[in-house]
Amino acid sequence: MIFDIEKEKQACRDWMNNSKGEMDTDAIIYLAAHGIDDCADYCTSREVSEDDACRCIRSVFPTPEHYHLYLNLRRQFIEWTKLAIAASATNKSVPRDLAQGEKNNEEEKSATSSDRHL
Repeated sequence: MIFDIEKEKQACRDWMNNSKGEMDTDAIIYLAAHGIDDCADYCTSREVSEDDACRCIRSVFPTPEHYHLYLNLRRQFIEWTKLAIAASATNKSVPRDLAQGEKNNEEEKSATSSDRHL
């Protein structure tokens, strides 16, 4: 298959100027949660396209607005995932020997503080 650079550039420009198109909300949310496999291998289209408007992206998103919505939702999903991981890590019970060590440190601080007030 021969790759026509001028046709690809024109398709890219057409997509960039397109503001009409529909995409199911559930599909965008699914993609935001799972990500997309854009340009898994070498992408000739990416080499000549501007603003992430390669054929791989254009085949999934009908307009640049849909793609930018996806990018924003994807960033938000990743941040929420990081927060969920941190929250789950802080909700775990403290191991007994670690808790005992913290208790000993608190007792030492309390004793040192009491000595200063004498």
